[in-house]
Amino acid sequence: MAKRIPTKPASPQADLNTRFMQALEAVGHTGYSAAKHFSTSEAVISNIRHGKNPPNVLLVQALLLAYPSLSADWLLTGRGAMVKA
Repeated sequence: MAKRIPTKPASPQADLNTRFMQALEAVGHTGYSAAKHFSTSEAVISNIRHGKNPPNVLLVQALLLAYPSLSADWLLTGRGAMVKA
């Protein structure tokens, strides 16, 4: 009989990473253009995309300041809509 491996729920980091990448795509950025726009490396964006690292607070802040229609509550917690009403 095979051992059952318990599944663990997705981490909050994974959800933040997913929302961050969705927000970038929604405002028209590719990984390359986001890296250039926010003065970071493509590796940082790639690591966020692949769940290796969460976006740092300065990057989240830069995204929210550059695109004020994005909801900080949605980005950070997943509550509400991506775009402010």
